[in-house]
Order: sequence, then C-alpha cells, then structure tokens
Amino acid sequence: MRLIIKFGIFALVLAASLVSREASAQFRSVSGAGSASANSWVAGLVFGYNWQQGAMVFGVETDFQGMDLNNTINPTLVYVGPPGLTDFATASSTIDRYGTLRGRLGTTFGSLLLYVTGGLAYGLVDLNSSFHALGLTTSASNTQTRVGGVVGAGAEYMIKPNWMLTFQYQYVDLGRVSVASSQSGGPSFISQSATTRADFQTAMVGLSFRFAPEGSGSLWAGGYGGIHGGGAWGNSTSAVYSGSSFIGD
Repeated sequence: MRLIIKFGIFALVLAASLVSREASAQFRSVSGAGSASANSWVAGLVFGYNWQQGAMVFGVETDFQGMDLNNTINPTLVYVGPPGLTDFATASSTIDRYGTLRGRLGTTFGSLLLYVTGGLAYGLVDLNSSFHALGLTTSASNTQTRVGGVVGAGAEYMIKPNWMLTFQYQYVDLGRVSVASSQSGGPSFISQSATTRADFQTAMVGLSFRFAPEGSGSLWAGGYGGIHGGGAWGNSTSAVYSGSSFIGD
C-alpha cells in the first residue's frame, strides 16, 4: 500500500513538472518602460512696445527662439523565456523652436524695471518611438506645431540711454503629444505607447535697444528690439513596451 502511495505521489510530481516545462516552453513575453527629460541652450530675438504712466509700465512683447530640447529613452527589456539578442526599444522627443506673444505689466525703480508677463506660446514638438522584439518591429512618430500658454517674470536695467540689459524667466506649456502602435505576426504580438509632456522652463539674459518716440520724456516708453539667450529644461517623455508569443512544439 505504501509503495502504491509513493508511486502515486511521484507520478503527480512528474506530471506537474512536465506541465510546467511545457508551459514555459510555449509562452514567452517581453516588457519595458522608461522616462526622461531634457535640458538645452536657447537663443532668440525679442521685440515689443511699452507705455508708461508714472512708475507703471505696460506693453506687449513677442519673441522667437531656437533650442535643442531633446531627450532619448532606451529602456531595459525584461523577459519571460529566452531574451532576444537583437531586440530593442527606443523613444525620443524634441522641441527645437518656440515663440510667444505676451502682455507685460511692471513697475520702475529709477533705471530698473520689474515685471510679470503672460500670454500665448507656440512651438514644434516631435515624438518618435520604435520597438523590435519577438521577430516583429513597430514604429510611430508624431510631429505637431502646438499652441499653449506662457507665464513668467523679468527685470530690465537701463545701462545707458535706450540700451537695456534684460533678464527673463518663462514657463511654457504646449500640452501633450502621444504615439501608439502595435504589430502581430503568427503567434506573436508587440505593442508600444509613448507620451511627451511638452512643458519647459527657460531663463535668458539679453541686450535690447529702445526706439524712443521723438521728444519722449519717458525712460521706458516706445518700441524696442534685442537678442537674448540662456538655458531651458523640461520636456519629459515616458514610454511603455510589451509583447508576447506562444511557441508551439
């Protein structure tokens, strides 16, 4: 009787082992995820017009900048089953230009102007993602000119008549850009999705020249134009990758 029980237990263990091996041999999966943000130089041109009433200065300003706010994600892929030696996943997002049209409101302290600003922002956002696994490849891209908002603050100092040393901080939000794609073939299926949060911050210093109205007794009134440059940071991107395959005997 004991011999029969031992044999039965052995048979159950052996059967479970065979089933487990068969399932492992037949199923294979891959997954990965990652995120990244970027920093960059930024430089451009600025033009505007001020009105002054006493110590209060208000006006409109527009600017246009070039930059290279580029991030790249190369996540580590995790496998159930044997790994693929040539598999890869990668995503990248770039903002290479943007501009704003803003109102400004500030107050003067002699040769110093402090102000807050806000208005419309626009920029070109590019997002790409590719995934190769389980013998399949899928890619997706999305390039959009986005319109959003901008807020900020700054300071200007009149270093000599009509010449202004400037500093400005901006927070720009151009919304979200996303891609998604999938591919299937035989027993295998892979999919990917990526999203970039196209918001970023800039800090710039510059030099501007004021085209003062003839006979103007105001230190700040009139049109002006100049150049500025500095740094930018932000543009966070995230991506998710997955795939599975059932392999027959």
